Amino acid sequence: MNISNLKPVPAGRVIRGGSFSWVLPYRAGLVSLVLISITLVLFIYALMAGETSLNPVQVFKSLTGSADWATNLLVGEVRLPRAVAAWSAGAALGLSGAMLQAITRNRLASPDILGVNDGATFMVMIMVMFAASPVVGEWRISCGGALLAFSILMLLSRNVGSHGHRMLVIGIGVSQLFRSVNELMLSRGHIQHATAVYVWSIGSFVGRGFEHALPAMFGLLICVPWALSLQRHINLFSFDETIASGCGVSVKSVKLQTIFVAVLSAGLGLSVGGPLAFLALAAPIAVSRLVRSSKVAVVGSLLTGGLLALGGDLAGRMLLAPIELPVGVVCRIFGGLFLLLLLVLPKRNAG
Repeated sequence: MNISNLKPVPAGRVIRGGSFSWVLPYRAGLVSLVLISITLVLFIYALMAGETSLNPVQVFKSLTGSADWATNLLVGEVRLPRAVAAWSAGAALGLSGAMLQAITRNRLASPDILGVNDGATFMVMIMVMFAASPVVGEWRISCGGALLAFSILMLLSRNVGSHGHRMLVIGIGVSQLFRSVNELMLSRGHIQHATAVYVWSIGSFVGRGFEHALPAMFGLLICVPWALSLQRHINLFSFDETIASGCGVSVKSVKLQTIFVAVLSAGLGLSVGGPLAFLALAAPIAVSRLVRSSKVAVVGSLLTGGLLALGGDLAGRMLLAPIELPVGVVCRIFGGLFLLLLLVLPKRNAG
């Protein structure tokens, strides 16, 4: 066999338009198509499964508005909005985890570990404690709590990137600080307040619909293109910040933008379904194993996060039916197992 006759196999397709050029890796594109296909199957099954089972024909008629009144109500007002809310929350958290892990260069970096989730819970608790009614349906204030927690983290850590481990350790401390304050407020507050906060903090999509999902979807329309524009610069950080700076990258600006996108995405996800533990941690790691690359995968992490949230919500509905498990409990169970496997199994070198 003559080795000189061998030609290199292209790793991806180059898309060009004017001054714009982007490489679409073949394997990453294939993985994205598989994730989209599985998500569509889960969407259909989520509309079919439940206490009242439906067949695909009934679901199709309901989506086109030609089914009976009861089926249209069940699919259009209950199951479809909940499925969209679950996917949007998971997608936002998956994107947040990818950006945080890339900028800190640490696979354990995620909103729940860095204190963002506990900061969001703190702000929700403040809102519930001082509200006229103990049951409050507006949870978007959690975005403010996420920003507050990460602002404290940035103030204390001062630098990210080469000192990602420092940021991770300080993030754990910030998380414990907010958690202790939350527990103190719960212990001193009214039982109705504690119940209202607990329902949100455990993570659930019960009662979630388009009014919760649409703001998150609109937010993703801003965050995803922004993250894609930063993706190439972030990948240069995997070599060295000096190399990235030599290539014309404004290191400080890219870091700040990446962090803002990450925290904003986390806040969007938290405002829909509450703090879903391990999801933002698992999505980027899972997709990096699938595409066999250590580079930040914006689209893949978003699709994987949405798939995991939708699948977790569906599993919570069906595993112990008619008893329903909150999706937050499902995420903690399988997320804990995932983390153990991640620590035990040998690490593979990314291609």
